[in-house]
Amino acid sequence: MRAAAAELGLTVEDFTGRVKQSPTLARVLGPLRLASGTVQRQVFQEGFAEVVRTLRLDEGTGKVQPSVVIVNPFSGHIGSVLAIAVSPDGLQAASGGDDRSVRLWDVATGRELRRFEGHTGEVTALAFTPDGKRLVSGAGDRTVRLWDVTTGKELRCLRGHTDRVRAVAISADGKRFASAADDRTIRLWNADTGAALATLTGHARPVNAVAFSPDGRRLLSAGQDGTLRLWDTASPGELRSLEGHTRAVHGIAFAPDGRRALSGGDDRTVRLWDLESGRELRRFEGHVNAVIRVAFAPGGKHALSASSQYRTVDRILRVWDLDSGREMQSLGSVEEASVGCVALLPNGRGALSGGAGGSIRLWRLSK
Repeated sequence: MRAAAAELGLTVEDFTGRVKQSPTLARVLGPLRLASGTVQRQVFQEGFAEVVRTLRLDEGTGKVQPSVVIVNPFSGHIGSVLAIAVSPDGLQAASGGDDRSVRLWDVATGRELRRFEGHTGEVTALAFTPDGKRLVSGAGDRTVRLWDVTTGKELRCLRGHTDRVRAVAISADGKRFASAADDRTIRLWNADTGAALATLTGHARPVNAVAFSPDGRRLLSAGQDGTLRLWDTASPGELRSLEGHTRAVHGIAFAPDGRRALSGGDDRTVRLWDLESGRELRRFEGHVNAVIRVAFAPGGKHALSASSQYRTVDRILRVWDLDSGREMQSLGSVEEASVGCVALLPNGRGALSGGAGGSIRLWRLSK
């Protein structure tokens, strides 16, 4: 239990409190609080469920009492999970999918905390505000919606896109957010009033991803046309086009200093870019499926990338050394189910993946 708490950056007491809120997990983890030697516990995976077999010595009868509990956390979506996001503190996650709902989860227990309903199309994009108090969603109904995380209330519904919204992003100060869509546009919005600030055009095909620079002065986008585009947000306009990917780009991320960026896409590569010159600095190769998410690990020395899992089995999460380009670690191949979306944990030590059949799974990297 101590190790599980440490992974989430929680005290044992706080973690235990969260576990008590989940009857299923409480039954599983409860025996761990008994005196040493009274319990033998085995944990193994069966598909997306965690099977826990416990052998407990009944002190009254002297007999061993076996029990098996199947823990299937993050259970609730009907149909595929298409979008997933983790709160800035890493304690909560949001997911959306074919069933048109957005669901809020406790990452420690996998318990559903709240449901947000209002979209009339599949939910395809999610992002938390920097303070974690609000959530932005985009969907096939061509709308962008702002939600209160605590109450589940819809605060605003923004219209303007003429096709499915594929991505949303929020500036570090929480004052603006951006949305990208199949209509090949990126739209900037005022987070407080919902006013449309600008519409950016330039991509030749649908726009898959969008991200704000740390200072909020620039925006990076990536699309089905295989390009990355850098935009000025103060006087909205395109600054530069970065070309090199041979197929659609799905994942992008700014470095903490805002001068470099990562990208990943259908060509199964991860690329590091110098944004001032537009030059490709390094290429990371090893994924056998499309790369759908990239991030800079805390500390700035490593890159993280996540792949889809539709056709062939890949390692879902890989860690790369930025200086040498060498793969440092990989984990998580799933052979029986597809993975279509991934959100990296803020501490850089794991990820949540979503896929077919409403499945959501938590992956952890070793330290």
